[in-house]
Amino acid sequence: MIEVRLVFVRATGLMMALALMTAGVCAAEPPAKQEEKSDDLVRTESKAATERAVEEIGKWKFHFEDEKLGTIVAEKESALRWAWTDNGRAYGNLFVLSAQDRPVAIVEFFTWYSPIQGAYFQCTSLTNSPMSAKRSGQEIWRPTKNNVVMQDVPDAPTPAKTPAARLVQMRRLAEAFQVEVDDKRATEITARQLRLMSRPVHRYGKAEGTVLDGALFSFAVSSDPGAILVLEVVSSGDGPRWQYGFARVWSYGARASYDGKRVWEIKEVNPRADMMASFYLNALP
Repeated sequence: MIEVRLVFVRATGLMMALALMTAGVCAAEPPAKQEEKSDDLVRTESKAATERAVEEIGKWKFHFEDEKLGTIVAEKESALRWAWTDNGRAYGNLFVLSAQDRPVAIVEFFTWYSPIQGAYFQCTSLTNSPMSAKRSGQEIWRPTKNNVVMQDVPDAPTPAKTPAARLVQMRRLAEAFQVEVDDKRATEITARQLRLMSRPVHRYGKAEGTVLDGALFSFAVSSDPGAILVLEVVSSGDGPRWQYGFARVWSYGARASYDGKRVWEIKEVNPRADMMASFYLNALP
């Protein structure tokens, strides 16, 4: 996703110059009218992108290499819709894939309208179990592992008894994380702080299972997720405990701290290099 966005910044100077030339020839519309037109355009394009994404996920089939691990089910509706309108127009939809009541992958479909046009997909594995993704019968992604390392949350409270109370705990734990990415869309690298979206992207768990409760939280720029926090209550011999991990959803380097201490760091990758990687991005056929 990030690699495509780089085109934007490089085109900004040209776009501004063209805008100034146009302003000298044509009378400008009132600001209110321009804003109304812009809002209508965003709504129309966002709706079209969502409809395309919902249609697209229906073309994909997922399965584990080991069939004994169960069936992978993709959500029919997006768990998160996002828009990128800071210096262009792109709209995306995030879908969660699950098996045995636990998320195993995240798939996003996004469409660029300006200054480039095109539709893309990106995938992130959340499991070490090899799987395959096929689109209309053609294999398009085959991850062999994930990029999420689960570990205990430091000094976490005892998990609450009810789902509602645990959700309150989850939000407080998520708020203790600070996440930033190396934003390279400009000529200089900028460490951009991501914003926690307080509502979970996905909630899961099973009272009699290994994972009693869990949620995926998005850390985002505007509404566009730049990292996904996995928070879970897992059963153990010493009783239930909190664990966390981070999933990559951008190709840039990123890092996270918990109560001021570094707990996660990843380097920049080429997202199109390997369809067997845990994180993969490419244009839709």
